[in-house]
Amino acid sequence: MGVPHREKKMTQTQLLTETEVAELMKISPRTLQHWRVAGGGPAYMKFGHNVRYSRETIEAWMRQRTLRHT
Repeated sequence: MGVPHREKKMTQTQLLTETEVAELMKISPRTLQHWRVAGGGPAYMKFGHNVRYSRETIEAWMRQRTLRHT
C-alpha cells in the first residue's frame, strides 16, 4: 500500500533551518527570531526546540513582498 497523496507531498517538502533561510534572504538569523516573537514574518514549524521553514512557504512569502513602486 502506498503513501496517501497528502502525506507524500509533505514528505517531499524541503524544510530549511533558520540559518538557511537567513542566508537565502540575506538577513541575520536574529531578524528571523525577532519576526517569530513579534509576528509578521514567514510561517514556520517547530519540532521540539527546532524551528524549520518550508522552502515553498518562504518563496511564496518573498514573492508577496515584491514591490513595483514605493
